[in-house]
Amino acid sequence: MKYRKLIVVGDPHISPEPGEHRGVDSAAVLERLIEHVNVNHADAEMCLFLGDLTNEGEPAAFKRFKSLIKPLNLPAALMVGNHDNRANFQVVFPDVDTDPNSFVQYVRDFSNDYRLIVLDTLNGPPYESLRRHVGMLSAERIEFLKNSLDEAAGRPVVIALHHHPFEIGLPGMDTIRLMNGPEFVKIVNGYPNVKMVLFGHNHRQISGVVQGVPFACFSSLSPQTPFSLTSLDPAGGIAESPHYGVVLLTPEGVLVHREDFTCTDEPSSNFDEQLANDPQMAAGIQMLAKAMLPDYEWD
Repeated sequence: MKYRKLIVVGDPHISPEPGEHRGVDSAAVLERLIEHVNVNHADAEMCLFLGDLTNEGEPAAFKRFKSLIKPLNLPAALMVGNHDNRANFQVVFPDVDTDPNSFVQYVRDFSNDYRLIVLDTLNGPPYESLRRHVGMLSAERIEFLKNSLDEAAGRPVVIALHHHPFEIGLPGMDTIRLMNGPEFVKIVNGYPNVKMVLFGHNHRQISGVVQGVPFACFSSLSPQTPFSLTSLDPAGGIAESPHYGVVLLTPEGVLVHREDFTCTDEPSSNFDEQLANDPQMAAGIQMLAKAMLPDYEWD
């Protein structure tokens, strides 16, 4: 299979000082994630962070996040979320691209013709207590999305935004979803070359197709949101294991894999040993694999 690989990370929630956020040391989790990515996915195009890089948007928190991702051996593509502060982010990360209106929005084109469109759904300034948690794509940001889709000229597109644009069944999170989600969905449905929408915000792994839009959501590096189809609490954290996404951009479409980087279990199979002891079985499996996987890169 010929593909380009993206690493996708949801909601780090880094604070200025060491310590736990609702019982989880997010910085330690991020360090472990980066070590895992460096060892296992050094061939990826980039590592995309889906916003909420910090917990409260302080300059010191962004500086700490910047130091934490310094060991990452991949280019980092950064986004802002409802817990971030755009102005503080841009002081610490002045080299991150913005659109003509200074929103943290940009495009990345890959050598296999895929286009990634990164959107800024942060509803501020001002960063009022409740208002900031609801997402918004202002008219200028919508125009950037439309222009970026038009300029894609039919190439396959993946869109990344922090907030989810439609209800995903968790009342507490649906209360603070993208305010003008229907407008976003209508635009996306006008471009059949949009293959996938990626977002964070919900602190859970969720995927599906809603209103014709295929999507994948990723867990947080801080506590996860409990699975409740009735609760209006958007902040009740539980200690489920975090993960990151390995997104494969292929000629046939987009594949989203879950990488449980905190799992230390070894595979139970002794497959290589079995093949070494059974040459006939090894030859048969290789013959089958060559027939079924013509693009497989053999050693």
